[in-house]
Amino acid sequence: MSVRQLFGMPVGQLAKHIKSWNFFDAAIGLAAINSVINTPERIKQLSGIAASDHKQISVFDYFADMIKGKNVAVIGHFPGLEKLAESCQLSILDRLPKAGDYPDPACEYILPTQDFVFITASTLVNKTLPRLLELSRNAFTVLWGPSTPMTPVLFNYGIDMLYGTVVVAQQSTRQSVEEGGTRSTFEQVSAYKVSLETNKRVKIF
Repeated sequence: MSVRQLFGMPVGQLAKHIKSWNFFDAAIGLAAINSVINTPERIKQLSGIAASDHKQISVFDYFADMIKGKNVAVIGHFPGLEKLAESCQLSILDRLPKAGDYPDPACEYILPTQDFVFITASTLVNKTLPRLLELSRNAFTVLWGPSTPMTPVLFNYGIDMLYGTVVVAQQSTRQSVEEGGTRSTFEQVSAYKVSLETNKRVKIF
């Protein structure tokens, strides 16, 4: 898709590109989906809590006490994981593994043995999510990141918690993007971290 093709396209038509094997197009499709469902109004309706009242901490800080001593896998190497490794048996899986990480194929062997699995929402774009969830069916699974679609429909496929982002100030977010702002920049001024969860936790703890 070119920018000219995108301009004026109905959201429903854009959303269909989530199925594309061109990952840039698929990312546009996911963004279109999130633009409709990741709203402050829907989050309050689904969770009973205003977006601004959700805990504004990282997903790993949110689970810090719960994962102590547990087997934990994270799909993707993200900043701060070294600290996480101090309190749990951590396995990091990445397509470009760093020292101590496991490569992608190790998912087949590692994920079935985990208590918690944290999966980046970019797996919706690269189409690896279905297999990752199948392998993680014995674990408490968290789909997380700013591109996470906050819809309970995903609970039907084995996800136990969604940890995403809701934009509450569109103009300042757009300005931040146009000015080259980072994710942390717009989260400080125009977006909130939010979560939705099933009740599987009672089975684990």
